[in-house]
Amino acid sequence: MIIRQATSNDLARIGEIHRQSILELCKTHYTPAQLADWTSALRPAAYEALLASHRMIAAEDGAELLGFGVFDPNTGLINATYVDPSAARRGVGRALLTALENQARAASFGEVRLNATLNAVGFYARLGYVSRGRESNRLPSGVDLPCEMMRKHLA
Repeated sequence: MIIRQATSNDLARIGEIHRQSILELCKTHYTPAQLADWTSALRPAAYEALLASHRMIAAEDGAELLGFGVFDPNTGLINATYVDPSAARRGVGRALLTALENQARAASFGEVRLNATLNAVGFYARLGYVSRGRESNRLPSGVDLPCEMMRKHLA
């Protein structure tokens, strides 16, 4: 598996991974209505904007894209870490997160922050992230998605 910068050629697959990851890996912590609103808000133009304004990386095994991550170099916020459900628990998320943390270090951040989906809180905690309390992400539909604000000091 390699971690590399995402390209515009990856965006369709990134959209598929994002949707599949939400529907499969988040279904134990969110209602069907929340999942439907969340995935309906995913738009191709948003990925193009992130690719242009943030650091977007992809995990690839051979020719297969397994996951992606997004880091905002202006704020130190990790915006996304999503893995194809078929690749879950194989180290893909950890590799993506490590690469995003390395980008934060390179941008001179002493800590990184993220809003973890409720199903991913344990994953981030095992990798050294500390909870800063509950928050919610508001979808364009007005639906609030509960999440956990987390941060990690970088050595």
